[in-house]
Amino acid sequence: MGRAAAWDPKAGHGAMARTTSYPAAVVACMLGTGAIQERGVLPGELAVPFGPFVSAVRAGGNEVAEQGGCLDWAPWRHAL
Repeated sequence: MGRAAAWDPKAGHGAMARTTSYPAAVVACMLGTGAIQERGVLPGELAVPFGPFVSAVRAGGNEVAEQGGCLDWAPWRHAL
């Protein structure tokens, strides 16, 4: 298993969970609580409130940083 896919014994799961299921779970919670009001087929960057999404992803232990006007979301760094 490579470093990016390393198991995190403290969290009880691997890097793939941090890169895929954490953000999906955040969006699901935002839908359930009504934080996302838009309906229909929309790109995530238009439908999901950016600030609350990033805050929730960070609260889950993932690192999110802005570099050169783009986000560098690097949860795999925790596995290094």
